[in-house]
Amino acid sequence: MPATLPSLDPALQRCARKETSGLEQIYRQIAPPIKALAQHVLNDEALAQQALHDSMVMVWQHANHFHPVHGCRPCCGKPLQTSLIELLQPKVG
Repeated sequence: MPATLPSLDPALQRCARKETSGLEQIYRQIAPPIKALAQHVLNDEALAQQALHDSMVMVWQHANHFHPVHGCRPCCGKPLQTSLIELLQPKVG
């Protein structure tokens, strides 16, 4: 049975209150998989780091939209998706 990660809900609530400790906790937990996914999709270390950075900025800026009933996935997953799409657009054209 896979190990489960602690909930990010309290950290997102702290982010919404602009407490940096919330963002630090989120970063520690999700940065490695986000960067790995971005690296896989973009096949570029610098762009993967940019996607991670952009995602964390969006989490910080939009954490107040977090709703505990829906969990952290919409708040954390959407920024990565948006960053990847934006970073891939120049490569596609």
